[in-house]
Amino acid sequence: MTLWLSVFRWKNLLITVALLFAFRLGVNEAFGFPSALSFGMFLLAVLSTITIMAAGYLMNDIYDRATDAFNRPERSKIFNRYTEETLFNIALYLSAFGILVGGGLAWHIDKWLYTGFPVITVLLLYQYAQRWKRQPLIGNAVIAFLAGLVVITLLAYDVLPSLLEDPKTQERYGGIVYIYLVFAGFAFYTTLIRELIKDIEDINGDRKAGYRTLPIVWNERGVRFLAFILLLVFAIFFGRFTQMMVGEQNPTWPFMLGVFVLSVVVLWILRPGERKVNYRLAQNVLKGLMAYGILLIPIFSLIA
Repeated sequence: MTLWLSVFRWKNLLITVALLFAFRLGVNEAFGFPSALSFGMFLLAVLSTITIMAAGYLMNDIYDRATDAFNRPERSKIFNRYTEETLFNIALYLSAFGILVGGGLAWHIDKWLYTGFPVITVLLLYQYAQRWKRQPLIGNAVIAFLAGLVVITLLAYDVLPSLLEDPKTQERYGGIVYIYLVFAGFAFYTTLIRELIKDIEDINGDRKAGYRTLPIVWNERGVRFLAFILLLVFAIFFGRFTQMMVGEQNPTWPFMLGVFVLSVVVLWILRPGERKVNYRLAQNVLKGLMAYGILLIPIFSLIA
């Protein structure tokens, strides 16, 4: 069981579950929004999401076996117990299950086109594992896009049907859409930075496996500087936004300050001129920033 939890990146799955519940409980129910999905159906949506994610992680390990043997040897233990064919079939079954559940939910809310969300997610994950992960930047952008797509998918299934069917609901709760979109952008941006840092950390194993990730095509220092600049823009934005909230005496400003502080911590780790950079620590702080952002969703709803 411990081995499978590691393969399925249980911490990432837990963060995703927390994110989905934060929106359902901290936004929809906190504001009294008439969600399109019953709570039971919402749980199925959560199950579909994490099942597809688990399949993506497993498929990634199958195609990443060569580089993981160098970068993360603990992930190779799964191949001592199961063949690649068995693991590939498990990934297919998990993907099919996630798509079927997503399709069933789309049928339930009478939005068949929404089946495209789980289908597109699965296709992108498989293309990433097979091809895009080995190429510069596109793999990073795809994973960042999928991080934001988790939020957009929930918006489509649980919010948009109610807004589109009732003009009064749309007039009263239309602002909820912006909350979802802002966090989707937050997820995309922070994930993109984290993926760039991850590629730097994995540069030696990726080079041995013949990958052409951005740090290999460019160089480690250049990609680190790119990540630094992206994060600097992020920190300046939230610093300025926090300052504005202080001026308006908005009670949420101390929580926004936390986002700024965490981003500054990563900036310090990645600072130009530092020779020995702890990229794993930078990744973990960014993951903590994402978790903190999830925590802010219900907090803002309670204070607003």
